[in-house]
Amino acid sequence: MSKLAKVLWLVSGLSLAALVTIRYILGGWTTDWLFLPLGLFGICFLGALVIDYKFYLEFLTLKTTKHGMNMGAMIILVIVFFVSINYFGKKYSKTWDLTEEKLHSLSDQSLNLIKNLDQNIQFIAFYRGAEDEEEKQQVKNALNSFKENSSKVNLRFVNSYVENELAESYLGNIQEKNKLVLFAEYKGKRVRVEEPFSEQNITSSMIKVTREGQKTVYFLTGHGEREIKSEESEGIALFKQRLEESSYIVKELSLITGQVIPTDADIIAIVGPTLQILEGERELLKDYLRKGGRLFIAADPGEKHDISLLTKIFGVEFRNNYILDVGLNRLMGRGVAGILGIDFDRDSEITKKFIGQRGFTVFDKVSELTEDPNLDPNLKITSLIRSAKTSFIVNELKNIKKPEVQDSHVLAMLVEGKLPPAKGESSKDKPNTENANKEFAAIVFGDSDFVAQKDIINGFNIDLALNAISFLAKETDLISIQPKAPKGTQMTLTSTKMNVMVVLGLLIPLIFMVMSGTMWFRRRSA
Repeated sequence: MSKLAKVLWLVSGLSLAALVTIRYILGGWTTDWLFLPLGLFGICFLGALVIDYKFYLEFLTLKTTKHGMNMGAMIILVIVFFVSINYFGKKYSKTWDLTEEKLHSLSDQSLNLIKNLDQNIQFIAFYRGAEDEEEKQQVKNALNSFKENSSKVNLRFVNSYVENELAESYLGNIQEKNKLVLFAEYKGKRVRVEEPFSEQNITSSMIKVTREGQKTVYFLTGHGEREIKSEESEGIALFKQRLEESSYIVKELSLITGQVIPTDADIIAIVGPTLQILEGERELLKDYLRKGGRLFIAADPGEKHDISLLTKIFGVEFRNNYILDVGLNRLMGRGVAGILGIDFDRDSEITKKFIGQRGFTVFDKVSELTEDPNLDPNLKITSLIRSAKTSFIVNELKNIKKPEVQDSHVLAMLVEGKLPPAKGESSKDKPNTENANKEFAAIVFGDSDFVAQKDIINGFNIDLALNAISFLAKETDLISIQPKAPKGTQMTLTSTKMNVMVVLGLLIPLIFMVMSGTMWFRRRSA
């Protein structure tokens, strides 16, 4: 190779290095001056090839060169192969969830939501440059499963330091630019995703942003019902929170002081009353059901609420007794009146998704529910949940004796249909009355502890409660199992197993070292 060619090769290499360095510093091709090192590189590169072209031709015809080129071609093909795999793996990513609880798979609720999207839903994350890299990765991981299941789920990251005006328009007076903030947008509606950025909170934000309207749930008060704002063990604050996360409006209602049912009452919930519901209140609720109302009742036995007088109106008998199962009580480690609901109706939208999930609902002091033998033919009753066949009935929780006769008993019932007209009123008398004798729905539970703070997170309890409300609200797309929580697994090692693992951990590397040394020595000797 001539000296001039060597100089040209050196100049071309320096020109290329200068071009790459300057472009990186400027952050792109921001000036036409970059054509100068690019042009110098091209001229010197071609000049070096032309000046010593005979040298390169002779070099290419050498036997060693041909073998080297063959090896080089193979290396290049292997590199191209792995680069292609990484490129397509990045562009068309696919993951498989091999965990027993399917922790990394979306719940039915999340899948139903993204399946029913008719437009793109945009998640916008505002972050603070390099300070929030870890939080950015958490958001990416959380939304990855959503993006894999639908091309309509998009994620955009915005640096609050760079795009100040956009960040200000979203954050406004929130003044939380000191951490990553995530929003969901759909059809011009925007909601903030609560932390932590889990599937549950992301799904909750999707429910809120995709709902075209909000349903109102009124909780009856004035009879010692469970407090919807109480976070004590007997309160139902978490139930209220989950309803609000699902885009329901939650309010309290007193028929004693108000003496009227609001027109926006989509659902009335009676949870844990301890005092009697007055006759006038029952008449208001009965009229509410005639107009197509929706009723959620969860009452405990042994109280003075006389809830049976209300449920009797639509064909459900609240027996005010106790369902027990001594064997399950020992297994659960609970009080004498703890019971599990393990038999679910396979056809009801409320419970059919529990089938095959290897789970249960937990109740504490639950009353048996039965169907009125004189049930009106216009009413349809569905037994949603039943106890195990080893359960039995007692009237009092003292001097309990296990009877010989044991059977499963109904813990929750769904009633649908139309109530008969009020006395002295016929449907023919008022054919044009808009709200007269519409189809209603009522769900009755023989226990209210299952929605209390102490038990709502056990088993399917929270799913059962939310599914019941979603059914009554006629929003069956929200009925499903909530996003799963990881369960801890524990591996117990005996001393013998631990010693075996330690020995293998030391022995296996030693064996490979000896084998590699032996092969190296034999090749060197040959």
